Amino acid sequence: MPIDHRLAAEESVDLADLCEEPFVLTDSASGLMLRKVTIEACLDAGFTPIISQETADSFTVFALVAAGMGVTLAPHMRQPVWPVGVVFIPLTGVTRRLRSAIAWRVDQAFPALGNVLQLAEQVMPTLRYELPPD
Repeated sequence: MPIDHRLAAEESVDLADLCEEPFVLTDSASGLMLRKVTIEACLDAGFTPIISQETADSFTVFALVAAGMGVTLAPHMRQPVWPVGVVFIPLTGVTRRLRSAIAWRVDQAFPALGNVLQLAEQVMPTLRYELPPD
């Protein structure tokens, strides 16, 4: 949410408390699962989100949130890429989870694969993968 939002100083916020807030989401054409999970989580909490802005990518979503256009749901692992003016507040009352995955062709491994997997372990703590034997 924007850093100057009325709930920005809270330790946590129940999702149902955002029922009258405008939401900024990726558009349906982007195909990102976060949009679907956000809408489903809001429905689970008893409300349909008021979508004030839609955009094709999550970076623009964060910029619009920073500009005060609304709130959004995002995994905490995205926090390092949020712009100034956005604050992450943990939610309660959410049972939905966003699943993330990475994949690569084992027959076309690339030199930076080890670095990519190392970074993925930092931002995706439940990541599980197997490298084929050399």
